[in-house]
Amino acid sequence: QMGFIAGALAAHLTQTRIIGAVCETSGIDAMWRYCEGFRAGAGHVDKSVEVLVAYRDDGSRDKLFIDPDWGFENAQGLIDDGADVLFAAGGETAAGALRAAADVKISAIGAERDQRAALAEEGSSVVTSILGRASSTVEGLLRRIKEGNLVDAEGSLIGYAPFEAFVPKSLVVEMDQILLGLTNGDIKTNVTREKP
Repeated sequence: QMGFIAGALAAHLTQTRIIGAVCETSGIDAMWRYCEGFRAGAGHVDKSVEVLVAYRDDGSRDKLFIDPDWGFENAQGLIDDGADVLFAAGGETAAGALRAAADVKISAIGAERDQRAALAEEGSSVVTSILGRASSTVEGLLRRIKEGNLVDAEGSLIGYAPFEAFVPKSLVVEMDQILLGLTNGDIKTNVTREKP
């Protein structure tokens, strides 16, 4: 579901109609679900958007989640292939991809923590970050209360960091509705639990 939200948002933000994801190895089922969820979320919004996904499948196991150079280089490759919105998941590997997005000033979507805050200037292109587990539910609920935009997200274990100011309120509301649909089961990702 976390990747699905990111893919749906990326499909709305793209101008080139090409979006990309830089992901840690698909050999980890949770990571594979995350990034295939990204593909599914984009398709939910617009099936004509091209989705490019780069997995760190050929890298050293010693560098799992700590290969920012690989993330940066593969993000550059996706950008060269026309992607104008990047999603990155996988610790410091993902942080490298977000730095590449900031270098060329294209929109990026982080994961796992508020990457814009964590990376400071190097995360300047991060529009939002998809957050998991109960802490993000509490954070999201408090943010929505503060904004006066309370969506019933009870039971949701996912949310997102505050959006950049340029993101239209109508798009934030749509993302809230997709999150609600995922939470109550009206929207299915159709991503299997394990990589086939």
